[in-house]
Amino acid sequence: MRHLLLSITALMSMSLLHAQDITDKYWTYRKRLWDGFVVTGTGPGRSICAAQAITLKDGRRGLYFGDVITYHGWYVSALATEYALLKRSGAPTDITLQELCYALQAVERLDLLAETLYADASGRYGEPVLNGFFVRDDIDTSYKHFFPGTQLIYSDYLLGQQTPARPMSDNEMSQDQVIHLLQGLCLTYALLPEEAAFNGYAPRSKAAETGLRILRFMSQNNWHIHNPVTGKPLYRGPDARIFSRPLYRVGVFLNGGKAPEGLEKPAAVSSFSWPLTQTGMIPVFFNRAMVMLLATEGNAWGGTKRTAEVLKLYDRLWNKPVFPLVHRVLYRDAKPGSQAFARKVEKLLLEAPVGGPARNTPGTWNASNRWLASRKSYRKGDSFFPEAQNTGLDYMVLHNVYRLVYESPEGHNFRMPEPVKDAFRVR
Repeated sequence: MRHLLLSITALMSMSLLHAQDITDKYWTYRKRLWDGFVVTGTGPGRSICAAQAITLKDGRRGLYFGDVITYHGWYVSALATEYALLKRSGAPTDITLQELCYALQAVERLDLLAETLYADASGRYGEPVLNGFFVRDDIDTSYKHFFPGTQLIYSDYLLGQQTPARPMSDNEMSQDQVIHLLQGLCLTYALLPEEAAFNGYAPRSKAAETGLRILRFMSQNNWHIHNPVTGKPLYRGPDARIFSRPLYRVGVFLNGGKAPEGLEKPAAVSSFSWPLTQTGMIPVFFNRAMVMLLATEGNAWGGTKRTAEVLKLYDRLWNKPVFPLVHRVLYRDAKPGSQAFARKVEKLLLEAPVGGPARNTPGTWNASNRWLASRKSYRKGDSFFPEAQNTGLDYMVLHNVYRLVYESPEGHNFRMPEPVKDAFRVR
């Protein structure tokens, strides 16, 4: 008995030490995010994280913003879950709340900008309107001046200016961008109290409004998404019919469990195509991530218990433990995983590089986002460039949902260190 008690005590001490290690690393990543990937504020280009900080073969340094709303969903997810941990610990939440509000306002900014970038057949450009149609980013070359030594900016906004045959088509929204963004909106809606607000902006209600506005826009034309100015199908990802069933369920979640007014019913094809995804055998890794996200956000495989079981199957097949944990945070009657699952997550968190994830580092944190990558990519890297520093948002979300699920409210203290606070600024 004495040896058993000593073993339990040693295990608990190791767990406490690990918790401190992974949380110290978390705050290192947070400061690193402000220092090298995002400019916080409300102006053009603000509060949108770069996907990667890159170095070319000739030594020039740059920031890569490709598919950036995909990563924005993880940025919002990290902030919403960070807020929940701080609030639970009784720690100040003001910086995180302000940053989250700016990140949500960035989506509204891209929505208002969208129509103005496109012309109809007569050459007339659209007017600003908040209707759910958005562009991927508004990052231009001036952004490099915020980060000394940065010489290049890659963004879909700039790419859209370089394709005169199909102007700005590369900057249009797509369904995959929406699916990733919805995770952040759902977590904000689930975790932020209604009274939380910055300068009158309440992120919980705004997250729901934004998500429902986008879903209503997507559901028009039987879930075929068209540019409202040109009238043409989106250049990338216009057909959302197959995923319309889980997308509709996300809308129900964001509407407090009720069918949202103005959201069209799922397309007929989704009623038999979506259930097939429960096998876990989705060959294309990026589509696999979208399936896991949709199931997580919409509780979309036949209820909480069944969805949790299939997400655990996906994790066993593809090593993606973040999704069962996010599902547990969103749908609180879902059972947490076993202690073996918890230890697996802890091992992954400990494995992440202390100085930040990057291409060609030991372990499995080499991709721009581990949860979206193939096994080869998260071991070797997925960048187009020889050197790439990654945001660490994949780590941050895993860290936060792990603590939210496995740690009691009276557990380890969680608060933003002073040196990290000092790094926050609005520009």
